[in-house]
Amino acid sequence: MKRFLVFAFLVIIFIALFGVAGFSWWKKNIEAPSSDTSSQRFAITKGKSASEIGEMLYGDGLIRNPLAFKFYVQISNKAKKIQAGEYTLSRHFTLAEIIEKLVSGPDELWITIPEGLRREEIVERFISVLRLDSESASVFRQQFLQGSEG
Repeated sequence: MKRFLVFAFLVIIFIALFGVAGFSWWKKNIEAPSSDTSSQRFAITKGKSASEIGEMLYGDGLIRNPLAFKFYVQISNKAKKIQAGEYTLSRHFTLAEIIEKLVSGPDELWITIPEGLRREEIVERFISVLRLDSESASVFRQQFLQGSEG
């Protein structure tokens, strides 16, 4: 019985130390990597995974740890909400602020228009990428078609 209590005590101590170490690691890695307030452009191309985005952010010095980024977006269910495009980010943003910027949408959107599309098809591509509601789409479609008459 005494041996079991010693073992249980050691297991509890190990779990507590592991928890404290994990919490310390997490707290350190969600902080901003720098106090530099200058901003920089960051581009995400279509099809990038959370791991790839985390590595790119880390490579640009925008986050402290790519694993913390991946863990955060997976747990918060935001990995699929990150859109391709160009963003304005800063090294003084915390991990949560970086992720919030990435899920709120890019500063610029990229639209590929294959050669030979009619203007009616082009406007539908814009509407799709911009994710316009039906009323806004109708106004945008009308203005685009009027502005593109030749």
